[in-house]
Amino acid sequence: MGIPTPPAIAVISPVPTPYRIHFHRRIAAELPVRLHSVFTHEDAVSGPAKWRMDMPEEIGAVFFEGDMLGSNAGNWARQWRLFKRITAHLVAHDVRLVILDGYADLARMLLLRWANKRGLPVVLRGDSNIHSEHGLPAWKKFLKKRAVGWAVGQAAGLMPMGSCGVAYFNLYGGRGKPSFICPYEPDYAAIESAGQGRRAAFRTQHGLAPGRRRFLYCGRLVSQKRVDLALSAFAAMAEEHPDWDFMLAGDGPLRAQLAGLVPVGLRHRVKFLGFLQMDETSACYHACDCLVLPSDYEPWALVVNEACAAGLAVVATEVVGAAVELVENGVNGYLVKPGDAGALADAMRQAAVRCAPLRLGSPGRLAQWRQNADPVAAVALALEKWAILPSAAPSR
Repeated sequence: MGIPTPPAIAVISPVPTPYRIHFHRRIAAELPVRLHSVFTHEDAVSGPAKWRMDMPEEIGAVFFEGDMLGSNAGNWARQWRLFKRITAHLVAHDVRLVILDGYADLARMLLLRWANKRGLPVVLRGDSNIHSEHGLPAWKKFLKKRAVGWAVGQAAGLMPMGSCGVAYFNLYGGRGKPSFICPYEPDYAAIESAGQGRRAAFRTQHGLAPGRRRFLYCGRLVSQKRVDLALSAFAAMAEEHPDWDFMLAGDGPLRAQLAGLVPVGLRHRVKFLGFLQMDETSACYHACDCLVLPSDYEPWALVVNEACAAGLAVVATEVVGAAVELVENGVNGYLVKPGDAGALADAMRQAAVRCAPLRLGSPGRLAQWRQNADPVAAVALALEKWAILPSAAPSR
């Protein structure tokens, strides 16, 4: 008898990013499956994506060029063609399980209905969290109840990122469905092992003086992130803590406007680093002491995972999905209400005073979270649930 062919599964995502590629590589390495990584949006093969990364052969990347989605998401004919090409691929390769990232386009909605009728289990994965629902007008709540409720109903199972995601899916009819915690995660080993030489080179490249302590904002410079509040909070506490600076890693449409908010007397202590590749970002974390994330709303925010892996303290708002799971007040950082510049400044003051013990607390909090929220273990549980593989524990 020959060796049996491993079952095929598909993970359907919008675009490849470093954290998605890491997840797919882990699936391919740790589970006895044939992986098909289907990417649906134009940025997957062209467009403004800035990440430099390899596309590993083992993840089985699939691009349906000519029918990818993007700014033309309203092109219903293209959505239909993409749906047909995806389903033909799933049938041709006898795919037994689909993990579907998101549901916010017609092609995905059609796929959910098609798979439901065929009895092909589709597990809906998303980073939405319950805090996105606060303050929604009644008409939007009604529409979301219909659309999201329908998508959740069609899915065979759910993969929320954490407790805020569980609450979100429960709100839209997910209670009682098979559910597997499946968060985004970075390549933790690469962040933890960022060498001293790389850190020193980063400090030299960006003119970071030795002996300084640093707050770090890492992300896009857009209104939702409320970087303006972080700069205001730093200005409010900077005189009390003259040994602290503020670094901003990332780019976006508000860069010039935000730079204009920095008081003249603090401009030598605030540095805009621009967009960083992943290896540069890892070195940047190790050159800083405390992550500050003042977002009005953040579905997950992988930068919190990354900062904890690098041993940083974290100050974030209590609506950030990852911060809810990974930040414990007084242990490795502080959670504050969104939009409150005074509370943010107070938390940054506390972080400056208690930086050393807070930093020591982050790796432990992250390790505790990872024990119960491993994304590949979630895939293994789904494979076991639908009898695709018996007891498919990842071989790490």
